Amino acid sequence: MKFFLVVIGILIALQINTWNENRKLDQQEISYLNRLIQENKSEILTFKAEIEQLKNNNEKITNLSLAFKNENSSDSLLVLSAREFMIYGSLYPRFNPSISTYEAYPVQET
Repeated sequence: MKFFLVVIGILIALQINTWNENRKLDQQEISYLNRLIQENKSEILTFKAEIEQLKNNNEKITNLSLAFKNENSSDSLLVLSAREFMIYGSLYPRFNPSISTYEAYPVQET
């Protein structure tokens, strides 16, 4: 009888330990998912800013192109148009996504 009670006690302890480990994994997963959501929200804002920059660059390129096509444009107007474009931005923004959460998440083999 004592042996049976010891076995039942060990099985209950193992079950509690498994439950606790699963609970910890669930909490960690929720933490990672929240980090991913925050990173994605930040990257969406970055994308929106980059889209605006591309629109502004497109407008500047169009204006510069029109200035070159216009025979009456002075050299100083061309220089000002080109200078404005060169000062305020590159043609194509570079996007560097945050991958810290992806790298930190432990891959579990199934």
